Amino acid sequence: MQNKFLKNAKPSKLSKPSKAPTHYTFTLSYQLSKDDRDVDTLVERLGIPCFEDALIRITRSGRLSLTYICLASEASSSMSRRCIDFQMLVPSAKFLSWARRDGAYMP
Repeated sequence: MQNKFLKNAKPSKLSKPSKAPTHYTFTLSYQLSKDDRDVDTLVERLGIPCFEDALIRITRSGRLSLTYICLASEASSSMSRRCIDFQMLVPSAKFLSWARRDGAYMP
């Protein structure tokens, strides 16, 4: 039996409509410690499913950038998830910045 209040309920004016998933392109930048600069080891660590679609760049000075495209309803939640996943894999890396292709930037 359905509750009579739920039957006649209308959406709240305060509730936001759910945003349709959009493709976002992000670049995460990190400074690697001297101990984590072995390219083969890093690529092997980043071979897990959440980073298998990332373009990985490592410079001679030890900067690493990950560029990826993801489908998400909110850019910030996808970004945060990737940052946390990376920090778990390479805890000694220092986060430098992230950028979104549409111009959003966070130092």
